[in-house]
Amino acid sequence: GQSLAVLINIFNPQKIIIGGDISRVAGYILDSIRTQALKQSLVQLHRGIEFTISKLGQNAGTLGVARLAAHQILK
Repeated sequence: GQSLAVLINIFNPQKIIIGGDISRVAGYILDSIRTQALKQSLVQLHRGIEFTISKLGQNAGTLGVARLAAHQILK
């Protein structure tokens, strides 16, 4: 939550998507993550922010890197 609060304060995102290894347990701790992130970030920046778990789960990083590599090769 604290790390996400820092990212919220820097980037002002509309959505936070939890992926990678943490996504395996995110369903159990998502409320706690959300509570801590909102408590420690600026109210003006976290208003309306959506927290969700990636549909790609643990494969999100791997698939992202593969897509980036394919894009670079096909350029």
